[in-house]
Amino acid sequence: MVKIKKINGLTLIYEKIPHVRSVSIGVWVKTGTAHENNFPKGISHFIEHMLFKGTKNRNARDIAEELDSIGGYLNAFSSKEYTCYYARVINEHLKIAVDVLSDITINSVFDVEEMEKEKEVVIEEIGMYEDNPDELVNDMINEIFWSEHPLGKNILGSKESVSSITRQDVISFVKHYYTKDNIIVSAVGNFDENNLIELITKFFKKMPENHGEKFEIPESFKIGKPQFIKKDIKQVHYCLAMPGPSQVDNSKYAFGILSSVIGGGMSSRLFQEIREKYGFVYTIYSYTQSHINSGMFVVYFACNEKNTDKVLELIFQELKKINREEITEEELLKANNKLKVNIILSLRKI
Repeated sequence: MVKIKKINGLTLIYEKIPHVRSVSIGVWVKTGTAHENNFPKGISHFIEHMLFKGTKNRNARDIAEELDSIGGYLNAFSSKEYTCYYARVINEHLKIAVDVLSDITINSVFDVEEMEKEKEVVIEEIGMYEDNPDELVNDMINEIFWSEHPLGKNILGSKESVSSITRQDVISFVKHYYTKDNIIVSAVGNFDENNLIELITKFFKKMPENHGEKFEIPESFKIGKPQFIKKDIKQVHYCLAMPGPSQVDNSKYAFGILSSVIGGGMSSRLFQEIREKYGFVYTIYSYTQSHINSGMFVVYFACNEKNTDKVLELIFQELKKINREEITEEELLKANNKLKVNIILSLRKI
C-alpha cells in the first residue's frame, strides 16, 4: 500500500515491498525546463549535473565513490517539469543513500571552477544529441508543437545559453525551487517504516522552506510552423504530433492503449502496414507525452528520402481508419497485456 506523509512541509511517498532486499529512493524536485522563465535555458539540467560536483561535506569524488563502494547506484535525470535524484541500495544501506541524496540537494557549493568544466561537459552532451538524428527530431517536435510555450524549450538548452549561466543564476534558481514545499521524496522497497521517516526527518530538516511564488506553466499553447534541418545522412527522420491528454486527464490510460495499437510494437498497425507490408521503413513507432496540464501524441519514422511521401500517406490513412473504426478486441487485449507486463517488469528495478 502506498502511503503519503508530510514531514515539516516536505512530502514523503513510500511503499514497503517486504519480499525484496533493496530500496529505491528518489528526491523529486518539481521544476524543469518549463519553469526556466527569466533564467538561461537549460539551467535546471545544468544544476542536475552540478549537484554531483561537491557539497560542504563531500567533494565530487566522495559523492561518486560513496554508493559505488557499497554496490549501490546513484544517478539523476531532468525533464520538462521535474528533476529527479535517485539511489538504489540494499536495505541495510538506506541511511547512506538518504544522507548522500540530502547532502547534494541541500549543501551543494557550486564551485565556479567546477561550473566552467561542467559547462564543457553539457556542451559535449548537446553536440552528441545534435549528431543523433532520431534524438534531434524528437526534440524538434517539442519545439514545433509547443512553439513559444514553456514546454517547447530544449531540456539541455543551447551551447550559448549554457555558456551564459552564472553562479548567481544557479544559486537563485536553487533558492527559489529547491524548497520543502516543492520537493517529493519517494521510497520503494524493504525498509522499516519508522526508520525511513526518522531518516527523512533528520537529513532533510535543513532543506529551505518556501522562498516565494513558483512559476506556473500556462495551459494555452500555439503550434508553431514545421521545421526541417538538412544533414548529410542516409535517411529522413520525421515526427508528426497532435494534441493528447494531460497527466490529470483520466483519458490518458485509454490514449496509451490507443497509441500502443497504432505504433507500440511489432504487431502495431503502423509497423505491420508500413514496414512489414511495404518495407518502406526500418523504424516506426508512436508514443504519448503527458504533462501536468497538456500533452501530445507523436508518430516517428525514418526512411529513404524517396519513400517519405508514401510513408506519410500511409500513416494518415491509418490515423483516418482508426478514427472511423473501433479497435478490435484482439488489439485491445494485446495492448492491455503489454501495459501490464511493462509495469511488472519495471518492478525488477527496485
